[in-house]
Amino acid sequence: MIEPVKREFLRDAAARQLREAIAEGLWKEHLPSEVVLCRELHVSRRTIRSALAQLVREKWLRRRGRGLTPAIRPSVRRRSRTRAATVIRYLSPRRAEMNDHSTQVEENALREHVGREGFRLQFECHPDLYNRFSAKRMKELAFQADTAAWVLLNATRQIQEWFVSSGLPCVVTGSCHEGVDLPNVEFEYSAGCFHAVHLLAGPGHGHVVYVTQARLNASEQSAVRGFLEAANRFPNMKATVTRHDDTREGICQALRSLLKVSPKPTGYLVSLAEHTLTTLGFLQSQGVRVPADASVICRIDSPFLDFHIPSVAQYRIDCVKSGHAVGALAVDVIRHGAGRSRPVKIVPEFVPGQTFVSASRQTLAS
Repeated sequence: MIEPVKREFLRDAAARQLREAIAEGLWKEHLPSEVVLCRELHVSRRTIRSALAQLVREKWLRRRGRGLTPAIRPSVRRRSRTRAATVIRYLSPRRAEMNDHSTQVEENALREHVGREGFRLQFECHPDLYNRFSAKRMKELAFQADTAAWVLLNATRQIQEWFVSSGLPCVVTGSCHEGVDLPNVEFEYSAGCFHAVHLLAGPGHGHVVYVTQARLNASEQSAVRGFLEAANRFPNMKATVTRHDDTREGICQALRSLLKVSPKPTGYLVSLAEHTLTTLGFLQSQGVRVPADASVICRIDSPFLDFHIPSVAQYRIDCVKSGHAVGALAVDVIRHGAGRSRPVKIVPEFVPGQTFVSASRQTLAS
């Protein structure tokens, strides 16, 4: 039987006792009456009601009719059937070795953090769920007995919304889609893009471009919003978002079209490091000198950019920090529910490089 609580922080102590009892499967579907809970925990009815309200916010319980104690959520009941739920599953659209360097660093830090907390990270590659979502397939995969929580990488809106409706503990690494309320850890790419536009908006930069892929995940959508929001502050500057199919040929085709418009772009912000190298190479092949004729900034840093000449202006992201943050948030959601979790936002740091100079200096160099 659950033990009486101490007289300090009564609501939190009562909520913890109830949480532990639910996790151990002490009750099947419904909690006992408030009178019984008051007697068992040696607390007042006011404290019990406050503790129950906290568990409702944390999505352990759901409200029923007036005067009735809340019911245990079905997803919580499924989790409480086993005490061996020690696996945190990491959902990805690509195989681990195909993810970019930043994602791999973050995953390793996440694995290290949850390992110290007694959990094991299991990589789950399921491109089918990203390309053509199936609720049936997602349910089969999600409700495995040993699963304590999920971490969602580059999740589509359908995947994120399914986890909201399922009530399963999960954390999004990256941005949540608009209107989706899930615990998440994200780099504020929108802030980075906002900052980059301000850097590029000096005298002489009549046209700045954001180069990104055609298929936008939630983080990329946030970045585009930041770029356009900043660009709106400079009515005399033209701003373009150009999309490509994530291939070298597609990037070159998109850039080739831009060089035909007037005024030609003099500032390029590129979403990924690999695409930045293609952009720099293509501009050189077309006689566009960097940085004399155009500036190029990469939105995400990567180790191989350090070997490029000229040095690349870029935004540095601390993926070790984000990986540990995702791990800490996942463990917190497992132990306390999602109700008290807050989004974690990490601001990228601008690292100057020789591919960026102010527009006035470009004009003088020309």
